[in-house]
Amino acid sequence: MRLSAFLLPFWYPILSRRALEKIDSGELHKIIIDDKPFVVYKKTRTSEYVVHSDICPHQGASFAATGWLNKHDNLHCGYHGFEFCDGRFCRIPDPVRSPPAFESRVALPVYPTTLLSDFLYFRPAGDAVVPPVFFPEEEFDPDFVSIDGSCEMNKDYRWVCENLLDMMHISYVHSFGNKKQPLPEKIRTERLGEHGFRARFEYHPADDTISTKVGRAPVVVVENEYHLPTNTITRVFAGDIVKTVFTRTIPVSSKKSILYWKIYRNFWVDPYFPLFTEIGSALTRFLMERTIREDKWILSKTYDEAREGVLRSRYDTTIDHFRADMKKYETKKNNLLLSQKRDEPNDPPVDHRHQRVVFPDPDILFL
Repeated sequence: MRLSAFLLPFWYPILSRRALEKIDSGELHKIIIDDKPFVVYKKTRTSEYVVHSDICPHQGASFAATGWLNKHDNLHCGYHGFEFCDGRFCRIPDPVRSPPAFESRVALPVYPTTLLSDFLYFRPAGDAVVPPVFFPEEEFDPDFVSIDGSCEMNKDYRWVCENLLDMMHISYVHSFGNKKQPLPEKIRTERLGEHGFRARFEYHPADDTISTKVGRAPVVVVENEYHLPTNTITRVFAGDIVKTVFTRTIPVSSKKSILYWKIYRNFWVDPYFPLFTEIGSALTRFLMERTIREDKWILSKTYDEAREGVLRSRYDTTIDHFRADMKKYETKKNNLLLSQKRDEPNDPPVDHRHQRVVFPDPDILFL
């Protein structure tokens, strides 16, 4: 199973720390990325997480739904018991004869993983040089507290990211928007290295928002930025208070994504009165979930094929840079896929006569 150009050569989040609890106890877990099923499991002896296709190359059973791990951390398919070591077919179980494992040429590509403070990440291009996983500076600032959550979005992940980078929709879609003064002002932009971009602008919030009620700021400064592949940041500065919304988006399919969000704030915090901080977190969560419902509503009213319309404005600058950067890396990924295809041997199907099994599927990686 090969990943398409839909995924670029970066680290992608696939499972949160909370979601890993069952995997850490020995369960197999299926995820869908790029419309393809993958199985995730943990090798107890090395604490490594393994990600490869969930489709058994024998007769197509799901590893996650039928399989199990043995004491050697090898994976068995529950359809016929075939055994795989790190994705490589290595044994047909025979308790009577107890045959040794063998080195089969049939192997499923295993994708690199890394476990960080928030997620398990995987890298679709195993041999590509990729930048490290991005974190906002607020993650390491003790003056900020945070809450987080996730939700399913019924749109391609690029739709989701671009909506988060859209400075114009605030006034017309969101409850905190100001239709009387809808336009961002004093827009300034800057590159953030090879993989990022930021737009900074001023905005007049509505009268009943956090910025006006708590920050007492008639005008706020907003920073809207992205860091490839799917990280977005929206910072709102209202006087001395700062609210930062950080997101990562998991590409599930061309019509579905999972949005992970985290909000950092330096207000509604009292180190000596934790209940006050908890109330502030509850209110922040309520407002964020309302904002997400509004985003989901407007995205449900858009046409999938019309995302890149011909009409553009100066207020689309962050989205336009995001699209240009994505296309640049789509080209790199396509070139990598073409190079891999040219380098693959055109071997006939492998006949393991002593196993009496033939694997003719051209999507299996022969090593």
